[in-house]
Amino acid sequence: MPAVLKLGGNVTQTMIEQYQPDNEMAEKLSASRDGFTKRVFGCLYDSDDSTDVSDLFNVIGKEG
Repeated sequence: MPAVLKLGGNVTQTMIEQYQPDNEMAEKLSASRDGFTKRVFGCLYDSDDSTDVSDLFNVIGKEG
């Protein structure tokens, strides 16, 4: 949403829905999403568990 607001003028629902981030913004969003996922789901695994948590994160990232 902040990126759409930077375009200036009146912001419509259509503008928000059709917004496509550039490569730099897409990378920032991906990193933010990955960090959030690890914070939320990382608590389900303790450090002594042999489960590869990265498999869970990769699956979740490909769902959307």
